[in-house]
Amino acid sequence: MELQLNTCENEYAKDPKIKREDIQQLSEWLQKQIHMPEVGEYMQIQFYFASKYSLQQAKTLMDLHYTFRNEAPEFFTSTESDQEKFKYSVWDVVYAFTVPQPTADKRRIYYTSVRDLDARKYTFEKALSLMVRTLLTTILEHGVCPGYEIIFDLQGFSLPHFATVTISLIRKLVYFAQDLAPLIINGIHIVNGYKIFDKFMFLAERFMKKELFEIIHIHSKPDDLFKFVPKEYIPVDVGGTSKQTRDELNDIMRAKVNACESAILKEYALKTDESKRIGEKKDITSMNGTFRKLELD
Repeated sequence: MELQLNTCENEYAKDPKIKREDIQQLSEWLQKQIHMPEVGEYMQIQFYFASKYSLQQAKTLMDLHYTFRNEAPEFFTSTESDQEKFKYSVWDVVYAFTVPQPTADKRRIYYTSVRDLDARKYTFEKALSLMVRTLLTTILEHGVCPGYEIIFDLQGFSLPHFATVTISLIRKLVYFAQDLAPLIINGIHIVNGYKIFDKFMFLAERFMKKELFEIIHIHSKPDDLFKFVPKEYIPVDVGGTSKQTRDELNDIMRAKVNACESAILKEYALKTDESKRIGEKKDITSMNGTFRKLELD
């Protein structure tokens, strides 16, 4: 499968608020930060947009994000390594895809759930790595959007699955979602499994800020989810009216990720060089306060 990657010119044309002169200033700032990697113009645009067109916040976001890559290498790794070792891929174990069509107001719908109920094949770490990888692929293909609705379908997610969840991974996931991702999250939707999610929240709340907590929605029935995400964007095999199933959408996403392999690995290689940082080393565990606001519904 060939995948047409998005371009900077498309991004400037899509949103007049993305100012070339601001991105030029970002580039000039980056060149003066000897500890920062050579971040390309396209990703600079993504961080700038996620920072609500604020140059200062974009600088902070980029610094934190590329620092985080040193502290959470498990988030930025190949998802196919399991296939060689265990004869199956994480794609066979987990659904993780962005619905191809945006909503009428240009939002993106992201869906993830357990695919293979055999918990012996599942690790939370690999599932998170796949999620980051698929979201980056969507960014490379489509660029900025008003926000993502992220659906965690916990159907089939059992206590043995939850046993692979660690405090360290939860802490990193929470920090990534609320302060480090180069995208805007409008809502996080939990369906089919609020009891197991309570266990997750018990561990996560200590790291979670008000802005993130307020966009988490727990849905006891499909109709509640449809108030936020139109059912035509939900796979037909889980109560939506989309013509595509989760298997079909997962296969499409996998092909896109594979087509983006070289671009993804090139991006993953970028991280801060803390030995060159002037001043105190940044640490995600010491972050206080939210420097940017998450998009509220």
